[in-house]
Amino acid sequence: MQSQRRHSVVFRLMTCMVLGGIFLSCCVAWVEMHRAKVLTQVKITQESQLLARNIQNILRKAYKDSPRFPNTNLLHESIAPMMNVDFITSARIRFPDQQPVILGPWPTNQESNAIVWPLSEYAVASGLEVDQSRMTLIQAPFKIHDRTVTVELLVDGRISIWRVWSSVLNHISLHWFFLSIMVLLGLYLLRRWFTGPLSEILQLINAHAGAEPFYRVARHDKGEFSLLAQSIGGMLTRLENTTDRLRKRERAFENLYHFAPAPLISMDPKGLIIEANHRAAQMFNINNESQLVGRRVMEFVRSSDRGMLKQAIDRLDMNQAPRCEVVIQTGKKTRNVVVECAGVRDEDGMLQRVRLALQDVTELRELQLEIEDHSRLMKLLINHMSDGLLLVDQNGHIAACNERLAMLLHTSADAIIGKHYEPQTFWDELGILNHSAFVRRVKQISTESDRSGRERFDTRVGTFLFQGIPVQDQDACQRGRLWVVQDITSQVQSQQLLIQQTQQLQGLKNLGQKLFGVSTVEELLTFAGTQLYEIFNVEAVGIALRGDNHAWRSRQVIHRGSNPYLLEPNRELVSEIEKNFMPQIISQREITYWPDTPRSTRWGKSFSRSGLTTLAACPLVGHADPMGVLWIARRGGERIERHHLYLLEALAPLIASRLEIARLGSRLSNLQLTDSITELPNQQHMFFELTRYLKQKQLPTALCVVHLNRIQALVGLIGQERVNHMLKDIGTTLKRHSRSSSIVGKLKGSNDYAIICPGVDQQAAQAIVDRLYTAICKNHVFETDTGVQWEQTAGISCMMLSDYNLTATQLMDMAIAKASTPAPHQLHGNITTDNDRQAG
Repeated sequence: MQSQRRHSVVFRLMTCMVLGGIFLSCCVAWVEMHRAKVLTQVKITQESQLLARNIQNILRKAYKDSPRFPNTNLLHESIAPMMNVDFITSARIRFPDQQPVILGPWPTNQESNAIVWPLSEYAVASGLEVDQSRMTLIQAPFKIHDRTVTVELLVDGRISIWRVWSSVLNHISLHWFFLSIMVLLGLYLLRRWFTGPLSEILQLINAHAGAEPFYRVARHDKGEFSLLAQSIGGMLTRLENTTDRLRKRERAFENLYHFAPAPLISMDPKGLIIEANHRAAQMFNINNESQLVGRRVMEFVRSSDRGMLKQAIDRLDMNQAPRCEVVIQTGKKTRNVVVECAGVRDEDGMLQRVRLALQDVTELRELQLEIEDHSRLMKLLINHMSDGLLLVDQNGHIAACNERLAMLLHTSADAIIGKHYEPQTFWDELGILNHSAFVRRVKQISTESDRSGRERFDTRVGTFLFQGIPVQDQDACQRGRLWVVQDITSQVQSQQLLIQQTQQLQGLKNLGQKLFGVSTVEELLTFAGTQLYEIFNVEAVGIALRGDNHAWRSRQVIHRGSNPYLLEPNRELVSEIEKNFMPQIISQREITYWPDTPRSTRWGKSFSRSGLTTLAACPLVGHADPMGVLWIARRGGERIERHHLYLLEALAPLIASRLEIARLGSRLSNLQLTDSITELPNQQHMFFELTRYLKQKQLPTALCVVHLNRIQALVGLIGQERVNHMLKDIGTTLKRHSRSSSIVGKLKGSNDYAIICPGVDQQAAQAIVDRLYTAICKNHVFETDTGVQWEQTAGISCMMLSDYNLTATQLMDMAIAKASTPAPHQLHGNITTDNDRQAG
């Protein structure tokens, strides 16, 4: 108690005041001592200077009265009264060439240690002061009657120190007197106004008084201590209230801990149980929870799960409430328990205890396993359904879907579940063809809460039947909607295939009826192109036939509908089909399909430039050789279906057979219009051609007839067979030396040939006649077996069709008659010369 009083606030305050006063007195004494020392030094200096000046004045006056050296006694009498200053020990006056006059004791040994201070005669000395620590010698020279007299004063500065100390002691005594009075007065006031109330408050604090005594002190006193007592009383009141609430909470927490519905265990850092509630004892099959105290928690945990629990406890430094699931052993039974850890730490953050909250999840795990088994079976059943299922809750979020629907949308079921259902964008992966109608119908089905709705829509991947079924709870409240997406592509395709087959059969029937009466290849190409375009219903259908003679290489027909197309790409397409495409297809001898036209080939580029991107072709094969190619093509975005290929494969033999029949008919017709010996058009054919050119009045055409002389005589010489061979060679000679547009034919009998030259005038016709005559006479000279030299000659007639208004028969008879006459190879009106002759 005394130690506390010794170190109380009042004691420390009084000590600070006394020490402060002493320190202040010392400071004042030091300042006063310094001030007195300076003033004393200044005073001694001034008095010493004044005494030196006074002695100089006395000496000047003495010399003035007596120019000779003054009397020593007189000087002593004049100067002695002025030497009554205690700090001037002696004075000395030095005259030139005389003994100095000394007043007072003049020590000889002080001259060497004294400080010399020269004092000029007239000027005021500055910067020099009397030294207070040793002797100071003042030398004041002056002139009298041109003689220098020096006044020397020996000043003892140490005498002034005693003056300084006496002055300082006087002042300090006075200060201490006033300081004592002030301290006593301050102590009285301090006790009256500060220490009394403070001591009373301190006594209450030391006595651990309650709030009421502090309230009494606050009512009794006034000022700051009243407020302090009032504040302390209020703080104690709040502290008592807080303590009561904390005590109630602690009691509630203890009740909550012990009577909690969940098992709770508290353990120290070593793993020993220090506290447990009743539920924990029941879980471990122990009668009283006190029997758990002191035992290790790990004793009840299965050995394989102890590391997991220890790891969860170690994670308390990183996680405030780590959890783990372990298996505990209670006798012969085991339980699945979820353990949640919570750490209790001190003020320094050190772990003091660990609280474990145990939750028995044995039944929950068994129920989860059972639910998982049922869910697995249900998912297996739903995921293996052929229909896509989508469940949308009442908030518009996707609750569930099966794998079939996820596969249709090219995603996974986990990525869809939980997202917001937007009918405008959710089904985009299916590629709905009529999107606006689809969205409108889906929204309409979504608004129908009493009944389900269904609608069929076509997509890029097939045809689907969408069915929206409202999902209701037992109170008939709608909780969502189940969408069932059924793939009916195969059904629609079967129906479409049936319709297409019916149409194709009808088309085949119409094709057979149209082609039944066709007798020529040209008619076959025309009718087949039109009918095949209607049957296939594609963008382009084409037939390309190989040439069966040297007159033409191929015959083609391309049907692209009624729309106009540029001529140049189609010309290029016809050329590439003839040169590259048809030989490639014929060499393969089977149907070929290109989903995309090969851009690496020339014919593939031609098809692409014509706007055709997918292609299928099949060769037209007769009984012996391939005759041509049948092909179909579609533009970009369309594809050739499988039934198109089947139909192409089925129609190719039919077209090939009809083509072969038409060729046979044409060949039979050609046999009637062709000479059997020369293989040139016969007379009937030439009449047909001549009739055709007679109708073309605007086209100038010439008719030439070549009459061979002495053929019968030649037959007798070399025989009919060699004559026939010569006739064939002559026909070849005529074709070679006439124009390519000319028609060379053999007339009846073995003597005459007819040549129709379209597009020639009179001069060109005469040139042709001359060239033919020369060629016959030059190329057909030979020697017979009997040694006869034979030169074949001929007569040639030529006439312009525009000069005569006759029929074809009349013109031909006239031309034959002219060719049989002499000089027949001139035109009508030309002058006959000797060169125009016949060789007989």
